[in-house]
Amino acid sequence: MDDEELALDTIGELLESMGFNVIKTDNAASAIEILKGIKVEAVLTDFMMPGMSGLRFAQLCSDNHPGIPIVLLTGADVGNFSPTWTSVQAILKKPVDPQLLIETLQRVISGSKVSRSVNVSKKNASDS
Repeated sequence: MDDEELALDTIGELLESMGFNVIKTDNAASAIEILKGIKVEAVLTDFMMPGMSGLRFAQLCSDNHPGIPIVLLTGADVGNFSPTWTSVQAILKKPVDPQLLIETLQRVISGSKVSRSVNVSKKNASDS
């Protein structure tokens, strides 16, 4: 879930190209309705959304669908924020490295431990 159409489409296409079945929506109300009708293996949502925030959505999702792992994406600086009261398994910093996103989703779907801290995008080789 992301309110930015470009991010929604880009991430959706990336995940579909890697074999994930993706259901995209740009708002929390729609995502809540989708989750009532189907079972999903993971939820990927933007942190800052108009209306209901991604964090509030994550809390509702955790309350109503316990066990579904949630990955938050954010462009904001959230420091060491770690919502222990939800099913949030990871918080990734935008722009997210595609490989990091895929690895994180694979880990949360398989039930492996994932660092709950904010992960920044990997440095370019030229930054070393």
